[in-house]
Amino acid sequence: MRSEAIRVNAAAVPARIAAPTQVLPRRSSIGTIGAIARRELVALLRAPLGWGVAAVFLFFASGFGFIGTVIAGQQASFDGIYQVINGLLTLALAPLLTLRLRAQGSTRIPARDYELVAGRWLGGFAFYVLLIAMTLVYVVLLAIFARGQTLDIGLIGATYVGLLAVGAAAIAIGVLTSGAVNNRVVAYVLGLALIGWVWYSTFVAGSFSGTARIDFLDYVSAFNRYQSFSLGQLALRDAVYFASLWLGALVLAIPLLRSRR
Repeated sequence: MRSEAIRVNAAAVPARIAAPTQVLPRRSSIGTIGAIARRELVALLRAPLGWGVAAVFLFFASGFGFIGTVIAGQQASFDGIYQVINGLLTLALAPLLTLRLRAQGSTRIPARDYELVAGRWLGGFAFYVLLIAMTLVYVVLLAIFARGQTLDIGLIGATYVGLLAVGAAAIAIGVLTSGAVNNRVVAYVLGLALIGWVWYSTFVAGSFSGTARIDFLDYVSAFNRYQSFSLGQLALRDAVYFASLWLGALVLAIPLLRSRR
């Protein structure tokens, strides 16, 4: 009887010792941000909202951006496509992408506040980049349509850099506003209003000032800052402006997220 009791107690000891070995180490910040971004991107690719945003964007980009200006207008230019991207995707559809991120709620991945904000922004921006990449097919079509003419690849490349800069800032503003309120409709309207104000602030200032625009609003106007890219110029001050807008919105989103978790 004593030997059996000893065997039972001995068998029970390893089980109690082995239990703590199940604890998994925490990922690095880069790994955590990457994991959250992948989760958000996959969610957008699978969600009806993501497909709807892509369908609306491609419809307007093809119908009004390419067919309406290049084929019907017989104009070998990318201006129509750029106007659709800036007027529709960046201003109206970017806040919708961040609403999908807001709907995810808290992540199951152990993450600090800044990692969650950065991961959500990166996932939304990756989806934006995929939409922008789809328009590259128009470069090929334009080269075929404008046979015998030389395309300004430098101008096209600089404009795409500007579109990415504008999109990065718009997605960051969407992340900021989506974390500010609980209601998704209010979050969308707030994001749309803030992005629209940043983009068109110079025109708003001009309409209310009568003769002269307010220098500050003229300075913060994203529309003015984007013009250098659309002209094929990679101006450092404009790149710094969009980078500051992007980083500033994400930094402000961190305490908002912390207050709501």
